[in-house]
Amino acid sequence: MKIEKITQIMMMMTDINMNLQENIRRILREDTLDRYYNYIVNHLVKSTKIDAWSNFRTRRGDGTISYPFFNIPSDIKHYRRDTSPLMFLPSMFSDYCQHMYGLERKETRIVWERYKEIMLDKIEDILKRLSR
Repeated sequence: MKIEKITQIMMMMTDINMNLQENIRRILREDTLDRYYNYIVNHLVKSTKIDAWSNFRTRRGDGTISYPFFNIPSDIKHYRRDTSPLMFLPSMFSDYCQHMYGLERKETRIVWERYKEIMLDKIEDILKRLSR
């Protein structure tokens, strides 16, 4: 009877240990993926060129935003958050991320949301500084 109890307890501990190990592996995978997504977002942000005017009177610079995944620069002087190319998930972005970084469609959406928020904030900050 005691041996059966000991065996039963050992089997339960083995199950607990296996579940714990699997949870640790899952957390590490998620953490690694999250770090990879952040790496991609940072790379995309650095690759996005904003050539804003130093001020609207002298009009230095050409007032454009060039995205690494979109061949046509956007005009910053007519920028509106609700109509920005950043408000929509362009298939070009998805294709670019799949080709350059090996992301799946679901992962592309995660990266897109992070990138979009950073860039929208960055553009709005620049426009606030330029309008002073």
